[in-house]
Amino acid sequence: MNNQSFLSAADDGKNGLWRYVLGSIVIIFSWMLFSALLGTLFSPEASGGAAPLGAISLLSFLPMLVMPMVVVRVLHGRSAGTLIGPAKRLNWSRIGRAALVWLALFIASVAVGVVLFGLSSYELNLAGFLNNLPAVLIYLLLIPIQASAEEVFFRGYLLQAFGRLTRNWLVLIVINSVLFALPHMVNPEVGAAGPVLAALNWAASGVFFALLTLRSGSLDYAIGAHVINNIAAAILVGYPDSAMGNIALVMSRELDAVFSLVTFVGAAVIGYVVLTRSTAREIHSPVPQRAETA
Repeated sequence: MNNQSFLSAADDGKNGLWRYVLGSIVIIFSWMLFSALLGTLFSPEASGGAAPLGAISLLSFLPMLVMPMVVVRVLHGRSAGTLIGPAKRLNWSRIGRAALVWLALFIASVAVGVVLFGLSSYELNLAGFLNNLPAVLIYLLLIPIQASAEEVFFRGYLLQAFGRLTRNWLVLIVINSVLFALPHMVNPEVGAAGPVLAALNWAASGVFFALLTLRSGSLDYAIGAHVINNIAAAILVGYPDSAMGNIALVMSRELDAVFSLVTFVGAAVIGYVVLTRSTAREIHSPVPQRAETA
């Protein structure tokens, strides 16, 4: 594990436990307040259509992206870049690599579903896709904000916060995956899959993203995989009762939460091995530091 380098990125500055508690409250409250404000100004009844609703939903994550950076800078007295890792900046090569690897594994998982259940378990949703092109464009533009926001808060701020209490990677991953799953329990998938299977699916995602973060020493791989996963699920191959809506080019006829969990875990194992081999080759190559700005 390269968890020491990622967790140690938070060693500078002021790291009292009360600061992380207060910081988490500020971030969550800002997110909830902004979401409520958007919901009031642009109510579902007044907005109508997949595009406005998608924009409102995804934009509501903006405070989750911005506020951890503000909190770290103001309350903890350290660079916002430390949320990303020791390099204090994004590595676009890593992000792109993770996106390509995960997209290939996502498509492979769908292919497994076709082999096991037949083409009849999926249907082409060309009319729905074309009728909702504005929503498709909005998803392409705003899903990176939503997915990156979750990574910055859950794998950045919260993972480093609990890293002040323990450096045991197993404990950190369990805590982080549970915290990641909890807010997702209000999503519509819970009604279709049931709370247990839905929670296991989101917890598995949290485990995968936390493992990538700790092993690679930065958020880069987790951001790349998370962004492309949500984009692919929203506009390429979707399922009924998805929080992303039913505008994907191909739709499965039902949400099979067991199959989804099994294929995700299998893809995650492969993705972790492929990406961490790349990390192993980089491990002795120092990332050039960029001077911080005041």
